[in-house]
Amino acid sequence: MTLTLLWSGKITDDTGMLALVDPVAYQGFIDRDWTYEQIVERFREAMTLRQLLIWETGFEGIWRVRISDDDDRSREAAQGFRSITGPIQTSGTLYLVNYETLSMVAQFEDERIDSPGKLRFCLTVKPDIYNVTIVQMFNPDAQTDDPPAVDPPAVDFNIYLQSASQTEAVADPWNGIAWCRQ
Repeated sequence: MTLTLLWSGKITDDTGMLALVDPVAYQGFIDRDWTYEQIVERFREAMTLRQLLIWETGFEGIWRVRISDDDDRSREAAQGFRSITGPIQTSGTLYLVNYETLSMVAQFEDERIDSPGKLRFCLTVKPDIYNVTIVQMFNPDAQTDDPPAVDPPAVDFNIYLQSASQTEAVADPWNGIAWCRQ
């Protein structure tokens, strides 16, 4: 198994959603007075075009995320609470963002995903289509304010990118926000 760490760090989230997005391809601006229905439709369009993958985390928090280039995700994926795979096409740069970033891009035409303040959430990859597996390492429904009975995982989300040129098939595009409770 080949495993290369592409990015590791923490990201805040005030609404319970994270996303992986190609900042060149994704056209997020909608209108100054956009609605939730409009932004969800924009997400669906972008996922169909393989520009974005967005998922619910279960609740808001500060998430520890590790993004790796991995040619064998099955062993690690089996160790998480849940996992999902979807495709993303990139021109060579991907950003890990929260819903707040996407909503600002939807509202303001001059707001950019790849603004200088967000560079710490950038990863550079070979331009390609990738099957992306997102593994949530904990059960969000089991979270309480009490101290955990067992040690929490070292990372909240493992994200694995597998080049489509290394696999026989490209994952089907998502048609909605993954793990969405609505």
